[in-house]
Amino acid sequence: MTRAVLLLLCFFFIYASSYPTVVQQGLPGMPSVRAWKNAMPRPLFELMESDARAVNIYESQGPSLLNNKRRTRWFPDGQYPRTALEEVMIRLKSFVKPGPHFKGFEWWVQVIKPGEPLGFHVDKDESVASNKHYLVHPIWSSVFYVTDVGGGTLIPDQWSPAGSGYEPEQPSKGWWVFPEQNKFMTFNGSLLHGVIPGKPNGRETERITFLVNFWAEKPEAPNCELIDHEDVAGLKVYSKAEMRALRQRINEWSKSEQGQTHKRSQDKLQTINLSEKHTRSYSYTIRLPGSSTEQVLLPHDVEPGASYELIWSNNNAEEEEEDEEEEEEEEYITPPKRTKKSKSQSASANKKKSTATNTNTNKKAKKATEKPAKTKTTTKTTTKAETKLKPSSRSRRAQRAKPKTEL
Repeated sequence: MTRAVLLLLCFFFIYASSYPTVVQQGLPGMPSVRAWKNAMPRPLFELMESDARAVNIYESQGPSLLNNKRRTRWFPDGQYPRTALEEVMIRLKSFVKPGPHFKGFEWWVQVIKPGEPLGFHVDKDESVASNKHYLVHPIWSSVFYVTDVGGGTLIPDQWSPAGSGYEPEQPSKGWWVFPEQNKFMTFNGSLLHGVIPGKPNGRETERITFLVNFWAEKPEAPNCELIDHEDVAGLKVYSKAEMRALRQRINEWSKSEQGQTHKRSQDKLQTINLSEKHTRSYSYTIRLPGSSTEQVLLPHDVEPGASYELIWSNNNAEEEEEDEEEEEEEEYITPPKRTKKSKSQSASANKKKSTATNTNTNKKAKKATEKPAKTKTTTKTTTKAETKLKPSSRSRRAQRAKPKTEL
C-alpha cells in the first residue's frame, strides 16, 4: 500500500513538472498598462515607418497558417541588431524590464484602415493554441504607434484562464490608449484587447503599429520564426560598423538641444469614472473570440493621442457606503471624540483628578481601619460562645442566680 502511494505521488510530481505553463502573467506589483511619449530618438523613429511597411508587404505575401493565422517573427535577447526595428526592440527592453526569465522578442507589423476594427483577443503562442489547444501568454504585450491614425486600443481587465470564457464575466475597469506617433504602450500579456474603429486625421490613411511581445520562452514554429533580412525588399540591413555609426548619430542627436526638448516622458493616464451617472457615454459591443459578446460603456469626450483609465464598476464606493451604514447603526457605542484642551482646562482637570484620587485613598484607608475592628468583635463573640459550652461556666452562673430567686 505504501509503495503504491509513493509511486502515485512520484507520477503526479513528474506529470506536474512536465505540464506546460498555461498562463504567464505580467510581473507582480507592476501597473497593468503604461505608456510613453517620444519613446524613440527622432533619427531612429524616422527609419521605422519605411521598414514597417516593407515587412508588412513581405509578410502579406507569405503562406497562410492553420486557422488563417499570419506568421510572427522572433528576435533573441542578446543578439546584435541588423535593422532599425531590431534596434528599437533592444531599446524597448529598458522600458519594460521583463525580468530574469526573459528570452526574447516576438514581433510583427500591423497595417489597417482607420475605420477598420481589430477583433478582441489575447496574445498567446499561436502554434500551441492551434495544435495543442491550450494557452501560453507572453510576460508583457506592447504596441508601438508608428502613425497617429485610427481608433484606440481598448484593454478590459479580463483574461481567459481556461481558453474559453473570460474572468471576470463583466470587466470592472479598462484602459483606452489612442495612437500618437512615436508612442509606446505596454500591458500584461494575458489581458484581452482589441481596437475600436476610429477616424482618419486627414494626414495619414493607414494605422501602422509595431507589435512586440516579451517572452520567457520562444513561441513554437511554424507560427513564430526568425526572419531572413535579405528576403525583405526595401528593408535596410546594417553591418556592425553601420549600426555603430547609426548609434553614434542617435547619441549626438539626444545630446543636442532638439533631443533635450523631445525627451521621452511617461504618458499620464486620465481616469474617467463611467459608473457615475453624469458622465457622457455610449454603449459599445465587444465581439469576443467565438460567438459571445459583451457590452461596455465608452466616454464621448476623448482627445486624440490621449490615454485613459476607464472605471466601469465602482465596487470600492459601494463598500464605503455599506461601511457608513454600519457605522450609523452602531453610533450609540461610538466613544466621544477627544478635543484639545487649553492649559487652564488641563490644570483644572488635573486638580480634580488629584482630589478624586485623594478621596478614594482616604475611603480605602477608612475601610482598612474598620475591617480589623469587625474581626476583633467577631473574635470576642466566638470566644463567648465557646465559653458557654464549658460546664464550669454554666455551674458558676447557676450558683450566682440562686440568691436572686430566693429574694
